[in-house]
Amino acid sequence: MHNNGNYARQLNYLLETSDVKKPIVLVGSAGSGKSTVGRRVAKKVKLQFYDSDRIIEQREGMSVIEIYEKYGQEYFTKREKEVIEEVLSSYGTVVLSTGSNAFIDKEMREFIKANSVTVWLYADINVLAERISRRNSRPGFTPENIEETLKDIITRHYPIYDEADIAVESHEHDIYKVVDIVILKLKQYFEELLI
Repeated sequence: MHNNGNYARQLNYLLETSDVKKPIVLVGSAGSGKSTVGRRVAKKVKLQFYDSDRIIEQREGMSVIEIYEKYGQEYFTKREKEVIEEVLSSYGTVVLSTGSNAFIDKEMREFIKANSVTVWLYADINVLAERISRRNSRPGFTPENIEETLKDIITRHYPIYDEADIAVESHEHDIYKVVDIVILKLKQYFEELLI
């Protein structure tokens, strides 16, 4: 995208000068690129980046997988809700990457939608499977069940993720293009809010 630097500067200007000061939250399934894209979007528009999974891991002193194994999903979801509410309520205009189930939980989804601009990153099942197979840190995934689990997630979760304000396909080969598209769509979204 030839104007990518301009779009980032324009978005940054909109966020700094307008009354529209909302956090940006990335949602989507495991492997969709929320953390990678979120970190790069935040850097380009000069915002702080937070990852709810990393905050929880730091506070708990263990990985997401270890938390799931030791305490269960309900415990993790409670911690995730606390972190998301804290970030969206008191950290200002930031970029936040959330865990894959954060937007699926109805109560959390309503809170996120009311307090941020949401960006859904989605990808083809083959792209997701390849990304997930590279890392062994996703609860609910084993090498034997990746594709089957993803098919179930796409069927059940994609209609819910579709409630996000913005949707962007997360391509495998050009993460920089995905970042530029997210920035452009955010710029357009904030401009529409100001009309």
